[in-house]
Amino acid sequence: MELVRSEARGVDDSLRLLRSVGSLRHLELNMLEVEILSRLIEGRRTRNELVEEIFDVRKGGPDYVASYTKVRRGLEDLESRGYVTTPLFAKERPYRITSYGMQRVVSVSPDIKQPRLVERVDPVIYAACLLFGFVTYYAAGNVTDPAGMMAILPASFFILLGFSLARIWSTLRRVI
Repeated sequence: MELVRSEARGVDDSLRLLRSVGSLRHLELNMLEVEILSRLIEGRRTRNELVEEIFDVRKGGPDYVASYTKVRRGLEDLESRGYVTTPLFAKERPYRITSYGMQRVVSVSPDIKQPRLVERVDPVIYAACLLFGFVTYYAAGNVTDPAGMMAILPASFFILLGFSLARIWSTLRRVI
């Protein structure tokens, strides 16, 4: 009886692992990128540190340049997707995982939904801001009695501009 339970538990663990690997495929990550992300979850690392930890080669070794190139390309790909970031002005540039990257990795779990970088309300706010901007610009030169109209339109435009800038900043903060 105990053997049957342990086998059932093993099958359950295997199914869970297969689902997780399938979810990693949906993230479109290769095994090197998964390894890089797992190292960056532990803390900040430079390219050299990642090469030494992942490939177990030291600087100046025979396979170091090839391994360094693989890690560099993997980091560039992860950076272009918003998973990792690095400071712009630094001598030793340590990479770190972004909050968006962490949310994407955690979303592999079946009970957590995939995060969206741009929320559904963002394009609506941007479009409304542009619309009010054009209407305000048009009304400034064409309205004969601008007292009432010119008090509401610019105020509405600047309020929407503030919302738009806040949403843009929020989106940037997830990938920086």
